Amino acid sequence: MFKLTENAYGFDTNPVEILLDIIDSNGIQSLGVSGLRNVYLLDLKTKTDPSEAVAEWMEVEMGEFFNDLGEGEVHMNLSDMSVNENKCGLIIRDIELRPKESAQNDEIKNRSELFFS
Repeated sequence: MFKLTENAYGFDTNPVEILLDIIDSNGIQSLGVSGLRNVYLLDLKTKTDPSEAVAEWMEVEMGEFFNDLGEGEVHMNLSDMSVNENKCGLIIRDIELRPKESAQNDEIKNRSELFFS
């Protein structure tokens, strides 16, 4: 969940980058699970006025991943690596990882492998 402050800028034109790593119980980064995704925090198709985002907490789907290595840690990094585009005013309340239905696990695993390869 996130929202933007009244003086927020830079989130309506360029995406932020989400880096996801899975660290297993031995401290080893899972191969094939780590990856980089570009996520738009403001969808201009549904929010024509970025100031609408100031008053409300919003959610954005950052994608799906499959972890078949058992227990471990999920590390997420949100950044903006564009050269001349500053961003300001993002408030992150929480990041929620939601399990999918078990019948969908094979499909999610296949899509994760395609995405991160």
